[in-house]
Amino acid sequence: MQQTKDQVTKEIVRYRESLTLFESELDSLQELFESIPDLLYAYFYPHEAKIIAAVKTRAAFAPIRALHTGKWDKVVSHTDEGFRYSAISDKGINLIIYVSELPPSCKIIEEQVLVPACEAGFKTVRRIVCPATTKEEVANNQ
Repeated sequence: MQQTKDQVTKEIVRYRESLTLFESELDSLQELFESIPDLLYAYFYPHEAKIIAAVKTRAAFAPIRALHTGKWDKVVSHTDEGFRYSAISDKGINLIIYVSELPPSCKIIEEQVLVPACEAGFKTVRRIVCPATTKEEVANNQ
């Protein structure tokens, strides 16, 4: 199936809007990310109005966290080494930030899991365990 001219035009408009937004915020974003000492990387995707970054410490995440005043979504990182936080900034930029350092109350647990298809029969699985502190966190962890 081929895209229609109308669909392509809508995509072009969306890209232009993303680029305009990103261009208006670029100087302050660049300055912010360059000021973070524990920044591992920051990739800017202006055509999608998106930033993907990684920091070593929770303290390094604090200035980035200020870009969005609401609740951040938090999931275990795909590497099981920390958390991935995501939110739309107050200015409309999609933020995905990986934070390596765990909160003090969290720890990484290694478990041996039975895997019948595996030659050894077992596989080591790592997961992050954090105590739930609010009713909402208890509900989310179940």
